[in-house]
Parts: sequence; structure tokens; C-alpha cells
Amino acid sequence: MHELSGSQTAFTLESKGLGVFPTVKKARVLWSGIHGDVDRLATLQSDLDKRLAGIGFVPDNRNFKGHLTLGRVKGRIDGKTLASAITACGSFASASWAVERLVLFKSDLKPTGAVYSELFAADLAIGAPEDRSQRPDAGERI
Repeated sequence: MHELSGSQTAFTLESKGLGVFPTVKKARVLWSGIHGDVDRLATLQSDLDKRLAGIGFVPDNRNFKGHLTLGRVKGRIDGKTLASAITACGSFASASWAVERLVLFKSDLKPTGAVYSELFAADLAIGAPEDRSQRPDAGERI
């Protein structure tokens, strides 16, 4: 993550809309979709996957679809009620935010809810990509 962060610059994202995993009838997770510079996010995810594969991690074969988990569902929720709520709030949109760091979190699911612990963080590079080509250490890092 540290090596990759130095070759990437900050970018902007926002969240829009609401949805659930896996289905409305069997909802377990409420999420909001990621919009904005999603191509940069997808490239970052792909580059990280490739680097991790190089040290033995098995890449995820599913297509990357960025989202924010807003909550987890405990118990059962009526599918029609949930679908109505999602429709009513479907135009939700957040303010945009700058993505300036990569953070690795550990997620422990407990009966009282998820507990997240930061394991590592690395700042993204400052400046435009062309600025990086002028640095003495601008070569590919692995």
C-alpha cells in the first residue's frame, strides 16, 4: 500500500443512491453507491490487487463495484417496506470528499456491531501525475 500510494494522487468521490446486499427480501447490508472519479478508484483497486497477488494474495474475481456500507441488518425486515424506504430515499447524494489516503482496516463483526481497527495508512502523492515524472524516484515500484 505504501509503495502504491506514492504513485497515485488524490481524487474526489461522492456517494449516491441506496441499495442492499444480497436482495431486498434477504437484506443484510444497506449501502450507498460510489460516484465521481470512479475510474481512478477502480485503477487503484486493480493496481493494489496486482501487487498483492505478487506476494501471494488471491485476487477477487468479481467486478469491482465501490460502495459505502451504511449499516447491517439484524433479523428480518419486510421486503416491501424496505423497498419503499429505498425508493423514497433513492435520490440521496452526499457531498463530495477528497480521497487522500489508503487505509487498511480490520473488521471484527460482534453481536453488538462491527468494530473497525486501523492497521495501516499511507498518504497519496501530492500533485498531478505529470509532476511525479520529474521526481528522481519516479520509476515503477513493486
